[in-house]
Amino acid sequence: MCRIRTRNSVGSGFVVGPRLVCTNEHVLGLEDEAGWVVEFPARDGRRFGRVTLAYAADGLDLALLQVADLPDDFRPLAVVARAQLHKGDRLVVIGSPGGMENVVTEGIVGSFQEIKSQTFIQLSVTVNPGNSGGPALNEFGEVAGVVTLKAEQEGIGMAIPGDEVQRAVRELARLTADESRRLQTRWKSRQAGTKMLVGIREGLELLASPPEARQVAKDVEAWQRTYRDGPAMSRRLREDLLEPERHGLFVRLEQLFNETDTAVNRPETDPTALQSQHDRLVAQADVLERELKATCGMAETSRRKEVRIGGGK
Repeated sequence: MCRIRTRNSVGSGFVVGPRLVCTNEHVLGLEDEAGWVVEFPARDGRRFGRVTLAYAADGLDLALLQVADLPDDFRPLAVVARAQLHKGDRLVVIGSPGGMENVVTEGIVGSFQEIKSQTFIQLSVTVNPGNSGGPALNEFGEVAGVVTLKAEQEGIGMAIPGDEVQRAVRELARLTADESRRLQTRWKSRQAGTKMLVGIREGLELLASPPEARQVAKDVEAWQRTYRDGPAMSRRLREDLLEPERHGLFVRLEQLFNETDTAVNRPETDPTALQSQHDRLVAQADVLERELKATCGMAETSRRKEVRIGGGK
């Protein structure tokens, strides 16, 4: 079992093949590969920084990571299909809640649930942030599922069945080199575009807040700290974007992000001018959001809030 760190989060994962680690896609957040690190606490805390996306499952919170320097003796775990599980089977969840090392929690298979046309294993076991991407193991040490959700009720979690992990590994093996590059470029496009668009939306919300309702300097600093690498991600990505339409889209996203950054740092003092500036930037963001969805998709972590100057909708 391993711990996966990005710049802003910690999650879990496990080895499923040679130099291949399975985790949840949401563990990666909206950060790019330059900041990913895979750690193995049980192996003297060994760390590996040459980590890239190998595969992301369409419509499923599942990702396979290529860890270039992972030694051959880091053996993969066996993965079993859902058909081999029954209600009441004992399971052990291992992960990194709160960033801790290989925390073990015991429970059982509670049921099998359909959520948005996807089947999940309902775990009668406590899971918390940091468990995401970690394995739910049966009594033979085989992976029965990948922990991915925490229910509102305490002591209930959800896991993606092992069948989906098996399918992802098979599909990755079938990809040609060109297909693999296209998958990675599309995923990076979605991450970079979504991060900038979310940053623009958050910045416009900040711009729309009444000055007396916020600590301007503190809020701006927090916003910049969260999103400042969005344009840098985009510029790195543009080297791989051969299609003129997508290349142009990311140039426009960067320009709008920079204009939003300027507006947030030096907002208009005249309320009418501020409202006009805000509305114009929102309209541009709407257009770019539609284009981004059409060309690259949008990450699940994207958010949208309608705001007006002075509060209210």
